[in-house]
Amino acid sequence: MGNRAVILEKGKEEGIYLHWNGGRDSIEPMLFYCKNFLKIRNSDYYKPSAIEKLAFLSTCTGFQPYFYKKCTLGDVGDNGTYIINSNFEIVDRLYFDGKEQQIYNFVDFLIYLDKNMPKSMQKGKEYIFKYLASKEPSTLDYKKLMQSLNVGDVVFYRDAFLEIIGKNNEEKEKWVNGIEISKSAFFNYTSNYEDESPFKIKILDQKAIEHLKNNPNSYFGKLCNNIDDNNFKILDKELYQKIKSDFEKREKEQYMTN
Repeated sequence: MGNRAVILEKGKEEGIYLHWNGGRDSIEPMLFYCKNFLKIRNSDYYKPSAIEKLAFLSTCTGFQPYFYKKCTLGDVGDNGTYIINSNFEIVDRLYFDGKEQQIYNFVDFLIYLDKNMPKSMQKGKEYIFKYLASKEPSTLDYKKLMQSLNVGDVVFYRDAFLEIIGKNNEEKEKWVNGIEISKSAFFNYTSNYEDESPFKIKILDQKAIEHLKNNPNSYFGKLCNNIDDNNFKILDKELYQKIKSDFEKREKEQYMTN
């Protein structure tokens, strides 16, 4: 007896077979994690497929998948076969006419996956809460977007959450990599550009704030008319608090039950 499923990538002859955790309530968070959190650097010679990333994730998290380069598996029962695309979306379902499993909470399962990844690849609970609570802006026009943001807003940009600590209105040109950049590109500056930077400023006194204000790396984007990254989001603080408190409530209830 198992909780079986096959996952195939559309148009390819590769897939994985899971003997356990094949319900949609565990497959969907696995796909979401692969798409948004699992960063495997591509080389000039090789780019891992969606199925290979999914096999890597399910191996790390203890699901022990069977990987098939030429997958000809048919009806395995239980949850049938999921057909996914390269964007980790379920686009078809075969050999399944049963009732969907609804045991696992989506957020809880994401955090479970993250905890079982190699330590250097883990995102942490706070990162996951914030990511789920972040929304795409209404405009990607650089100038309009930057003008709409306020001090205290938290944005997601290039895999990091950054808080805006000030707005720049000075009529002053700046130089970036030897190129003079118009002042119109500089609107909001943040407390740090890279979370793991050894130069991250811990105490934001007035001197530190002035330093950040005059450092081009404290600002966003390509410094042109459009954001150079389509993964720019703005944190909804109320939604973040709700997701976090709901998780903590479930965690406490589980602890009390055990």
